Amino acid sequence: MIAARRRRIAAGFCVALAIVAGCFVVRMAWPEAWRGGWSGYASQSSYAPNDTAVFHLAARRPWGTNTGLLRLEDAAGRTVRELPGVAVLPAPTVEQPWEDARFPASVRLPLAGLRPGVYRLNGRIPLVVRAAPGASRTLLVVPTHTVAAYSQAGGKSLYVASASWRLQRLLAAPTMAHLRAWVSADDGDRARTVGTHRPSEREHGAFFDAGLAWIARTPSPSPWDSLGYLADDDLDTPGEMDGVRTLVIVGHSEYWTRAARRNVEAFVASGGRLLVLSGNTAWWQMRRARAPSGNVRLTVVRDWEEDAARHPDVPDSLRTVVWTDARLGLPISATFPASFAHGGFGTNDARFRMRQPSHPLLDGVALGADSSLHLVSRELDGVPDTASATDRVLALLPARHFGQPAFGAFVVRSSVGGRGAVVHLGSTDVFGAHGVGGPDSTAWRRIVLNALAWLRTPTETER
Repeated sequence: MIAARRRRIAAGFCVALAIVAGCFVVRMAWPEAWRGGWSGYASQSSYAPNDTAVFHLAARRPWGTNTGLLRLEDAAGRTVRELPGVAVLPAPTVEQPWEDARFPASVRLPLAGLRPGVYRLNGRIPLVVRAAPGASRTLLVVPTHTVAAYSQAGGKSLYVASASWRLQRLLAAPTMAHLRAWVSADDGDRARTVGTHRPSEREHGAFFDAGLAWIARTPSPSPWDSLGYLADDDLDTPGEMDGVRTLVIVGHSEYWTRAARRNVEAFVASGGRLLVLSGNTAWWQMRRARAPSGNVRLTVVRDWEEDAARHPDVPDSLRTVVWTDARLGLPISATFPASFAHGGFGTNDARFRMRQPSHPLLDGVALGADSSLHLVSRELDGVPDTASATDRVLALLPARHFGQPAFGAFVVRSSVGGRGAVVHLGSTDVFGAHGVGGPDSTAWRRIVLNALAWLRTPTETER
């Protein structure tokens, strides 16, 4: 009897294990169907204030669904517009959906009357509403290129393909070759081009959502009044910065086009101020091409020779390699005083140690006994041992650069010869949930506001 009971227990355990394994396979192979509901994207990353936003929606399950009430929410999660629900069909079957998912246009939403800012449809589909030209002296740039680069929607990103996509291929054609490809997941399995016409993933917003919510919840009058917003795409247009005093880069602003680099460099050279609240900043050059549908294809090959072989007609100055490659002729230091080349990956217990606690940027900031401030940081920009004479390092945070010790940096580049000043707080997390939204949020918010005030103060030559 005891043996029979043990066999029943063992059989039950095997059945339960088989069910769990089956659920895992379904979850990995068909994640969209598993989650249910619907997903989508906006036709553009950003819109002018009186535009009409177009949302492309598709059901995650093969029988379609209804969205229910649609809500446009601001960065603080408050509903600012409501629309009746719509019926949506399953996503169409297309080749290379990571380049263009081709969801049908399902909802049109007039934006007239909305303040500049970042909004989400039902908390999941982001869009940026820009300010009217000349209306804002300070612009904040949302790192939409980085969000698109990391998104696995459609099965691939600019990184190694997702496990679910590899498993789908394995199940569709279960051969040993597919099994080896699924297990190895080498660099050749990632996309070289991704599109903006596909769903994004909310997880990457952890680097800036908390900062956007802080701004949205701050009552007027405040230093954020009249703040304007841009998406990464907008930096390619020089006129977007006309009349602007301060440009704010936030989050994980990793992917930059050459046009954006040149435009921001010209902005600072002409006296503009730059506040960088980002790590791993401007690490890769990216090429972008807009299709008639509005989809923007973003290309990053990551290897000079492979890029030249795939795209022989592209000038060498546009090769999609790291900006530290001297062949590009535009070093990161031309625009930013700190770089990931001299920084690295942070740790959970690291602290920024302030070297100049009496600096105006640290006014009113409660520091620890050792003049330090805690900040969990995923990636950090640092400075070389021989910093420029115009660069003042206010703080350093221990990091690791591919196994070697390194430091993230808090750097101030002074205004010299008519050039604008730059404040670079080189952490992916300072504007996110660990910085202005974290346990030491009071201190980090004060530092950000101090930096804004310091950058907005006219120099002696301007007086």
